[in-house]
Amino acid sequence: MCILTDIYKEQGQYHLAKSSLRQALEVAHSSILPFWQFKITFQLADVHASDKELKAATEVLEMGERFAEQCGSHYMKCLLPLAELWHL
Repeated sequence: MCILTDIYKEQGQYHLAKSSLRQALEVAHSSILPFWQFKITFQLADVHASDKELKAATEVLEMGERFAEQCGSHYMKCLLPLAELWHL
């Protein structure tokens, strides 16, 4: 997913990058794969930030925070707000 997203970003096709990442996020969520959910969450927030959609990037990271809390990942729960600061 990372390579495809990078290609879309390089071509300025942010809508395709966001769409493919959202689909991947749904698959990761339904498969209960927390590592991939976090990785894709960061990628999706990065694409939103690259597309100058800072509010959407923040919302994606907040969604990741809620997921981190649900699965009991204290490390990710701390890391996601730091990522929000980095994007702002």
